[in-house]
Amino acid sequence: MSETESITNKIYSKKIIGKRLARVMAVQCLYSINVEHAEGNIDDIIYNLIKTDYAEVGGTNLSALDEAHLIRLARGAFENQTQLASGLQNFLAEDWKFNRLPKLMQAILLVGAYELKFLDKTKNAIVINEYLEIAKIFNHSGEVGFINSVLDRIMNNS
Repeated sequence: MSETESITNKIYSKKIIGKRLARVMAVQCLYSINVEHAEGNIDDIIYNLIKTDYAEVGGTNLSALDEAHLIRLARGAFENQTQLASGLQNFLAEDWKFNRLPKLMQAILLVGAYELKFLDKTKNAIVINEYLEIAKIFNHSGEVGFINSVLDRIMNNS
C-alpha cells in the first residue's frame, strides 16, 4: 500500500468514525432527555455531551462537520419526536406501543427515523446499517432485527 493510499484510508476511517460518533451522541442526547428527564433543554444536553472527553474516541475528535451533524440530528429528532413517534407507531405490530418500547430503543428509532425522513445526504441503506451498529454498541444486538425491520419500513414508505 502506498503512502497516499494509507493517508486516504485514515481520512476515510476518521470520517466514518466521526459520523458514527455523532449519531451515537445524538441517541445519547435523546435518551438522556427522555429517560433521565434531564434538566435544561436539548441544546444544554448536546453541549454537555460535546464538552466531555467522550467526544474523543480512538484519538479522533469530532470535526466541525460531525459536531454540526450531531446537533442537527439531536435537535431534529427532539423537536420532531411526537411526529416521529406517531409515524413509528404505524410500523409496529398492532399490539405494540412505541412508548412502551425500551427507552434506548426509542432513542435509536427516533434519531434513525429523523435521519431517514428529514436528511437526505447519505444513502438510506447506509443510515439503517449505522443505527444497527449503534444498537450493537449499546449491547442491544438482540433487537437489531426489530430496529432493521422498522427503519426499513420507514425507508420504503418515504
